[in-house]
Amino acid sequence: MFAIHLCGMSYCDGNYKIVRNKSNVHCFEYIISGTGTIVTKNGKLHPEAGDVYFLKKGDDHRYYSDADKPWTKIWFNVSGDLIDKLIELYGVDGHCLFKNCRVFSLFDEFNKNVDSAMDKRSIIDRNAVIAHQIIQAMAECVSEND
Repeated sequence: MFAIHLCGMSYCDGNYKIVRNKSNVHCFEYIISGTGTIVTKNGKLHPEAGDVYFLKKGDDHRYYSDADKPWTKIWFNVSGDLIDKLIELYGVDGHCLFKNCRVFSLFDEFNKNVDSAMDKRSIIDRNAVIAHQIIQAMAECVSEND
């Protein structure tokens, strides 16, 4: 129902670039500092400090850091029926960039849980709740920025 594929912190340089064709994961990223570009089917977006971006499973993911002001970001990649439903129910599946979505502490807790001594089931259970909280915050950012 909820699978954690990867998570971490990225201290990008001007050469940082990610390309995934028909991604098998949902990608959630919080920008701590710097700026960069996401290429979507609708154009280019430029996430910066305080923003969250979300790239949906099944879509092509293309993003890169700015050469002069590269990103520092915290992120996680997940999949599963639970996350699919939450994304749909909260209406964030049609959005990619969530401006000023202050959820750093939730991303930080998610990553710390993965690195903790907790058993695997506890990590998955706790992080499913945190992912839910992040998606709720993203939905609030959509209504605040519309």
